Amino acid sequence: MVLTTVVTTIFSKTRARFPKKIASIALGAVLGFASLTTVADPAPDFTLPSNSGDNVRLAEQRGQVVMLNFWASWCGPCRKEMPLLDEMSKRYSDAGFVLYGVNVEEDNTDALKLIKHFVGRRK
Repeated sequence: MVLTTVVTTIFSKTRARFPKKIASIALGAVLGFASLTTVADPAPDFTLPSNSGDNVRLAEQRGQVVMLNFWASWCGPCRKEMPLLDEMSKRYSDAGFVLYGVNVEEDNTDALKLIKHFVGRRK
């Protein structure tokens, strides 16, 4: 089970950086999901626009470990987890880990401002 191996590796290497409770909950959720997906059909395909204007299609990511993070600019916990998720994405992208943030707001003006601010702080 490749997903379990990747998640276990991620968990063991990030244990010191992330609060133990959050890491344990995330690991349990992902491993639980992994056990469901091993006997289930592949996720249904969908296409969403990216903030750069390109379309992102889930089917094009087959074979990767894909994490979908649904967030909103008004969500405090979402804003706090962004740097952690960004670090995780950078660290494990070479292992086939892909992270997509899916903004759930109808008007994405505030979300685009937050992304611009976050990207500016990263540099």
